[in-house]
Amino acid sequence: MKKSLLLGLLGLSSIGTLFSQGFMPDTEALECVVVERYYVSGADDSQDGLLPEGSVTYRVFLDMKPTYEAQIMFGTNNHPLDIKTTTTFYNHSFGESMGAGVNAALFPTPVATTIALDSYITIGAATSDHTGVLKASDPDATSILGQGDYLTNFSELADEPAVSVADGYVAGPIAGTGSIGIPQPMLDIFGTESNGSEFEINDGSWYLLEGLTGLDDDNLVLVGQFTTDGTLTFNMNVQMLIPEELQCFATPTCNKVGIMYVHSTHADDEAFNNDIEQDRVIYQTDCMSFNSSEIPDGLEEKKLAAKAFDLFPNPTSENFNIHFNEDLTNVQYNLYDVEGRVLQQGLAGNAYTGRQLTIQTGRLEAGTYLLQIVSEQGVGVKRIVKQ
Repeated sequence: MKKSLLLGLLGLSSIGTLFSQGFMPDTEALECVVVERYYVSGADDSQDGLLPEGSVTYRVFLDMKPTYEAQIMFGTNNHPLDIKTTTTFYNHSFGESMGAGVNAALFPTPVATTIALDSYITIGAATSDHTGVLKASDPDATSILGQGDYLTNFSELADEPAVSVADGYVAGPIAGTGSIGIPQPMLDIFGTESNGSEFEINDGSWYLLEGLTGLDDDNLVLVGQFTTDGTLTFNMNVQMLIPEELQCFATPTCNKVGIMYVHSTHADDEAFNNDIEQDRVIYQTDCMSFNSSEIPDGLEEKKLAAKAFDLFPNPTSENFNIHFNEDLTNVQYNLYDVEGRVLQQGLAGNAYTGRQLTIQTGRLEAGTYLLQIVSEQGVGVKRIVKQ
């Protein structure tokens, strides 16, 4: 049994202590938000003259505990939602503001290949008949992208594998995403507008009322794709459905069926959470905010990363080593997770050719990380996988 939670959402003013009779919502049901660097555009990719070389296509996924369901991405006066770039978002002329409207049948045509890089918002759908997944989690052995003259660019800055190997599209039926309270000019920023840079809502949402879980046990659900050659930032809010087996309907103290995660707290949140009439609870998490400038970027970094040092073993099950191939001065290293958070950092002084430095990763969970080297000669970035 689920309740429709959209009604009343736009009046949300809504973190606090909770109910005493048998139910405490899971504050970590949203494990985090995963931002995938899906593709970095090359010089040959701009078919329509609107896609700058070096544009990064970011895919944003909610990472939820098993059986929780993504339902609503929302903005209110107390918790506005914004998605911004310092330049503009790329929108293909055949693209759509919602992922469920994208027509994958057009992908093979030369004039529409880069529709796959179109910017849009969604809950799950990447096209009208495909669910969006991480490239690394794509179960298909084939790709519908990167087989011709387009989407074949290789960049150290893009997450592996290449879109020609795994495209992050899984064919199958999808549910269409709806929206309410989002003005058309805002939707056009991810639809027809070629110079839009700021999407912001404080009285609206996009939603899938029946909720959606991911296609595997990792339970990742795509909520947006954004292509830009600028710095991408966002502050989002999400409402998830609590699994039936974890719901409690012993009213009036325990009728909570939804859980919300917001990027910032507000004075009204505690009162909202202690209101026994509400069927939702709210928690604040830094995971709902992102700034791409906190993850190293740029062509000079790529050049240095390709020649100045290597990482081994990679993948690793324990620690890994940095092997320097050039003499570098005043070396600093930073280890980032895929959300751009610094997990480790340190000073290595001057590095001579052949020097090795061991990085301890015993406490890190399995996953993908970025190792940044900063020196007087430049900045380099390489990816390390912990098994």
